[in-house]
Parts: sequence; C-alpha cells; structure tokens
Amino acid sequence: MAGRARIQAVTPLEGTRVHLTLTTGETREVDLGPYLYGPIFAPMRDDPAAFRGVRVDAELGTVVWPN
Repeated sequence: MAGRARIQAVTPLEGTRVHLTLTTGETREVDLGPYLYGPIFAPMRDDPAAFRGVRVDAELGTVVWPN
C-alpha cells in the first residue's frame, strides 16, 4: 500500500468526533458516529469513556478500540 495515507495519530474530541493525523502530515477532524453502527460498536456509541479509548493500530494504520 505504498503511497496511501494512513492514520498516524488519533485524538478523541466531543461526541464521536476525532482529530486524525495522517502519515502525509495532513490533519482532519472526522465524525465517526455514522460508522459506529451495529452491536459491536454499541459501547463506543453509548459510553463516552469507551469512545475515548480509541487508538491507532500501527500495523493496520486505522483506529481501533480495546474491545
């Protein structure tokens, strides 16, 4: 996947919004709410503390949660 931007850092914001830093140096603010559907994401949707557990999986280059 050479040349593709990957997520380098994530900072949780209010609600289901996050601030992303990409490997290209770009930054973006994204609302993940529309992507958190289904029962597997219920803890992140319903519990702000669980949502704030977001981190970057360095191998995958995407955001993940402990569960």
